This record gives sequence, C-alpha cells and structure tokens, in this order.
Amino acid sequence: MFETILYSVENDLATISLNRPEVSNGFNIPMCQEILAALEDAEKNEEVKFIILSAEGKIFSVGGDLSEMKRAVDADDIESLVLIAELVNTISKKIKQLPKPV
Repeated sequence: MFETILYSVENDLATISLNRPEVSNGFNIPMCQEILAALEDAEKNEEVKFIILSAEGKIFSVGGDLSEMKRAVDADDIESLVLIAELVNTISKKIKQLPKPV
C-alpha cells in the first residue's frame, strides 16, 4: 500500500514509520502524501486511540530530501518546491489538529 512509509494498526495503536533511511528519511512529495494518507486513516479508524510517528534507520529525518530539491531547482520546477512546502505544512497542521495523541 505504501512505498515510503510503514503503516500498521494493532489494537488501539497506529504506527507510522518513515522508511527512507538511505536518504536519512528526507521528505519528498510521495512520502508526504503517504504520511497524510496514514494520518487520515488513523483518524477515521475508531479503534485507533494513539498514533506513533517513528522512523527506520539511525536518523529520524533530515527534513527535506535535498537531492529532490536540487533536481527541482536545476529543472526550474518551482511547482514541486511549493508543493513539498505545502505538504509539510499540511502534515504539521494535521498532527496538531488530530483529536488523537501523536
């Protein structure tokens, strides 16, 4: 179902784990979209009472995937840069507004 995160629900706990350790879990557009989808699923699932956000590898996240950002800058792809910023902002807002503890 997901390619850049691991998502599971066991009993009353949903776990979302960033799964791009080869790039220190740098955020890219697909990962942001998958995190949002998992958060929305956990929010709608009445059995879920708590959400854990974790990461695979030694580093939780370096933030944005710099190689993806460089590619976008080199290609003059401003739309991708704006989209990633909007998605990260949406994730932050979603976590803050969730009625379940993260």
